[in-house]
Amino acid sequence: MHKEKAYVSQGTTVKGIKKKGGKEFYRLETGLTEDISMMHAELPDFWCSGEYVLHHFRENQKIGTFMAPDRINAIVSQNNVVSNGYDCIVGCQDRLIRVIKDLKVECEVVVEGPVTALSRYPNKLPPTDTVKSFMYGTEKGSAACITIKANSIKKNWQLQKGRHSITVLNSVDFTRDGVEDLLVGRDNGSIEIWSFDVERPTLVFERNVNESITSIESGFLFAHDNEDIVVSTYSGKVLGYCSDQAGAIQSMNEQDDVASQAVGKLVSKLSNVAAVDSTKVIGISNEHRITGIRKEIETLEEKVLLTKAKYSKVSEDMFAVYAKYAVQQKLVLDSENAHYRLSVETDINIETVGVQSDVAIDLVDAETPSVIISNNKIDGSGGQVGTLSASSKFLATFRCTELTKRLEILIRTVEGQYGTVEAFILPKLSPRISKVVTFTIKPLSMHERIHEIPTNLNRNMNKLSITGTFSQSEMHAWVSRTVEGIPDKILDEECTYFFRSTFQNTYLICKIKKGDASFETDNVSTLSILEEVITKEATDRKTRVKVSFEIDQQSYASTLTLLWPKLEYQLQMSEKVKLIEALKELQMHEESTDYLSEEYQDVLKNAESLQTQFKQQPRRIGFLFDIVIKLYSDKLKFKRQNATAKLDALKKLLTGGKCTLEALINYFNMD
Repeated sequence: MHKEKAYVSQGTTVKGIKKKGGKEFYRLETGLTEDISMMHAELPDFWCSGEYVLHHFRENQKIGTFMAPDRINAIVSQNNVVSNGYDCIVGCQDRLIRVIKDLKVECEVVVEGPVTALSRYPNKLPPTDTVKSFMYGTEKGSAACITIKANSIKKNWQLQKGRHSITVLNSVDFTRDGVEDLLVGRDNGSIEIWSFDVERPTLVFERNVNESITSIESGFLFAHDNEDIVVSTYSGKVLGYCSDQAGAIQSMNEQDDVASQAVGKLVSKLSNVAAVDSTKVIGISNEHRITGIRKEIETLEEKVLLTKAKYSKVSEDMFAVYAKYAVQQKLVLDSENAHYRLSVETDINIETVGVQSDVAIDLVDAETPSVIISNNKIDGSGGQVGTLSASSKFLATFRCTELTKRLEILIRTVEGQYGTVEAFILPKLSPRISKVVTFTIKPLSMHERIHEIPTNLNRNMNKLSITGTFSQSEMHAWVSRTVEGIPDKILDEECTYFFRSTFQNTYLICKIKKGDASFETDNVSTLSILEEVITKEATDRKTRVKVSFEIDQQSYASTLTLLWPKLEYQLQMSEKVKLIEALKELQMHEESTDYLSEEYQDVLKNAESLQTQFKQQPRRIGFLFDIVIKLYSDKLKFKRQNATAKLDALKKLLTGGKCTLEALINYFNMD
């Protein structure tokens, strides 16, 4: 928005629309080969972005383009006072924020995850040629403020609350304390307001609308002396929030009263204009406005009745076989918890979601009281007995008991197994039409891309070298099918990528160039998976390759040491659960249990949690056993030895009840 004007993009065209009358007063035909996905205007400059290319226009003339190394997710322009021009800040999928000056990268900032939102930093003087401040949000749910001054980069503050992706950032003085507040919208429907009363932002308001937030803006809607907030969601809802000088929360309904008492000086008044009941109209004191809104609602209700009557008349002669609705889907790796967040969202309420996979996946427990989960058993051959094809390894249904347009499912994958996961979405709609969305699970699915290996890392690294007649683009494509985070575009003659396993905390270094590729990691199983996938791809394309490897025998002990805390916890859990009944009986007969050791007191304190986790223990410990067994199999594989005869002894060690880290390492070192 620019005062009384708004600029929007449609396809490859930029349009200017006046506030009064909504008339179009400006049009720019960009002539681009792809639709504009993002745009930022600072008259007379326009910055338009496609998937990888940023275009700069000034006074209807194209100044030039910038090709980003990875997908562009967010852009914002930053006033450059000294040079009397504008720089553009670009947030990319490769976890880098690039400051563009004269269509060249002036500097790069490494952040925690793929950048999903950018905004100028409030409460600061206009930036100069050497000082720039801006805020960013990431796919991992973090947000921060960055100041770039000369050759130094400073992070002023950072928000760590929440793991859901940030979709939009903005700022407005909502609390009316003279300092602008930070507005955050997330893809799980969370709306947050952070106050800057102190140096670091403080959360003062939070509301979840259970739909992805697509935009947050401010303006004078309900009063001329205070700015209000307007929020739009994925399904098309427009919600309004305003503050109240009285300092109390005035809720629309009784359900909101409990949550409202915890919020200090804010008032949220929510109105869904398209569907709000006349008894829930936002509490504006002006009686005339309330009457006007009621009349508008009555008009909308009449239109709905007319549309229903028209549909009923048509239905007498014909019946509908198709209904149109939109679906948005995401599969995001949660690096902190080492599992995936699979989310589906529609613009109408969801009734049931079915998930089917041709690879083995583990359903992670999550508190979903409004969802009934049915996890069907799969037989040993891979199919559900009698009904499902043998290619299926997982099948579950999720039935929503409450009205919701968004469903999130937590899953964990097994590295080395790759294929697809399909989600069948059935909305509460007539006729009953289901849509299918497909997600790809890659062989190294639990690895996430990072920008560098820690400098103090001291690991025993193994190396896999592959040479042959392949081109750089061919090897680049083969690696991209193995691990997530490889960009589609190649800009250098030699590419280097770094990865970290979110579950085992091991590292991987990939170096790719024409006719030569090398991979270094402290986990032999990772090398084994890479060799298997890449040689298969080369064989399918009849490309000759030569494979060589260097194995550090000490790396097995290092990998087992990293995995042991998780394995030890599961091994000790069954012993702790056996003690619960005896300790509870002792607690009933004794006045105090302070004389018990800290370990026993901890078992009593967490008895309910331990029993809940113990129900899932066979599945979880089996998952960890499989990792250890695969590591040993891969050790023998690189030695060109048969693992079958030696695996029984390893399984006996793991399940015998006397497994220790020292015993495991000794077993691996026997050969």
